[in-house]
Amino acid sequence: MNRVGMFGTGSGGSIAILSSAADARIRVLDLLGPWGDWPRWVAGTKVLSDGERATYAKRDFLDKVAPLEPVTWLPKIKARALRIQDVRNNKAMPDDAQEKLESAAPDFAEINQFGNGAAFLASDSPGNLFEWMKGQLKTEEKSLTVSAKSQRIHFFPAVDAAPSWLKAGVPDSQKPPAEAKSKEAKEKEKPDQNHN
Repeated sequence: MNRVGMFGTGSGGSIAILSSAADARIRVLDLLGPWGDWPRWVAGTKVLSDGERATYAKRDFLDKVAPLEPVTWLPKIKARALRIQDVRNNKAMPDDAQEKLESAAPDFAEINQFGNGAAFLASDSPGNLFEWMKGQLKTEEKSLTVSAKSQRIHFFPAVDAAPSWLKAGVPDSQKPPAEAKSKEAKEKEKPDQNHN
């Protein structure tokens, strides 16, 4: 239990922040689009229906969840390494709430901002989502070092094209079902080399 990492996405990212603030055994946090900044989140997320939004936007509800605000707890995490990956124009987490959470991150946090979902998908090949965390957990206990903002915060502009791994080079087992073809189908597409 001396090399524990926690990955969380969306509400799971919020839970990971709260968990790390409570438990020093979690050495590494890797967060993908964590939710937070509850008033802005409630006002802007597409996760809620209009009926739900009206209920959750009430002051008494927001007061009840204020003690569980990830923006408040993020600077207090006990993890020794932190990465936040946010996708802009995300229907689940409004951009202004993402920015508020990012600004609350400790000075050692690595923050990757993606202009859209395609930029996020293009940034890495499938199956490598946990490589950063694995690398952090393999290192010996490291001190919390403050890097220059330019070294810690990376922006990946929005892209229109599908990532290259969707186009070619990925085993069929890792491609989305619509793009995967059986070996038999591929063989049928090849020209018959025996005919002149």
